[in-house]
Amino acid sequence: MEPSGPDPAPRRAHAGGAELAREKAYVRAIEKRFLALRESGLILSSRDFEIVHDWFERGVPAELVIATLEEVYAKTADRPEGRSIQSIAYCRRAVERAWEERRAALLGAGTSGGDAGSAPGSGGGAFTQEQIAAHLASVAASTRTAAQALTGAHAGPGTALAEVADRLAELAAGTAERGAGALPALEDELVALEDKAVAAARGALPASEIEAIVAKAAQDTAGASSRMSAKAREAMLRRATDAALRRCLALPRYSLFTMTP
Repeated sequence: MEPSGPDPAPRRAHAGGAELAREKAYVRAIEKRFLALRESGLILSSRDFEIVHDWFERGVPAELVIATLEEVYAKTADRPEGRSIQSIAYCRRAVERAWEERRAALLGAGTSGGDAGSAPGSGGGAFTQEQIAAHLASVAASTRTAAQALTGAHAGPGTALAEVADRLAELAAGTAERGAGALPALEDELVALEDKAVAAARGALPASEIEAIVAKAAQDTAGASSRMSAKAREAMLRRATDAALRRCLALPRYSLFTMTP
């Protein structure tokens, strides 16, 4: 049953335009640098594209990816394997290790220890109170807009989204009182709230649309996941499906690591 009011299809078609533009710029920046390091090719392979897309979805900064690619090439320049690095997949473990180290540093330093002028994830220090407050206020507003667009048969998911928006607003208002060392707990709660929002989005869409989203996500990730473990394939498929669900309702990312400068 469709909700009362205007047809939501145009809104869904337009949803996520800004995120898609960011993703395109992200992929292009990494692609351009990798091809220059490899000294061959014009575009990424489908497998490499899916790896880079996965990094985008997880909030891995492009500058960290590029710096790690450069480091891998520099370390292997005089070795036989250095001349045979033809895929970003070769560098994947190094990038993800660097990302885990960056995450630990950003969360462990607290809100009072960063340079206020540094972009999140840029290596300039921990997240600042100002960055966190602005991010939380922004995602709360976007979530509330998505909730207000759901009416009629979708009132239940709309109520769930409104509750998420209320909690995000509370977290934004309490940023100044959040002491050093509280960021890991905040990040955990934001991940849980995003899971709740995605579940609401799933409940707001017809079963046929959900099935199409899952099928498309499986198709898109097939090339990149062919050599992964079953657990890793499942995680990648879930992230791709959740990303499509968020785009349908124009829901933002909540994690601190997806903040844009």
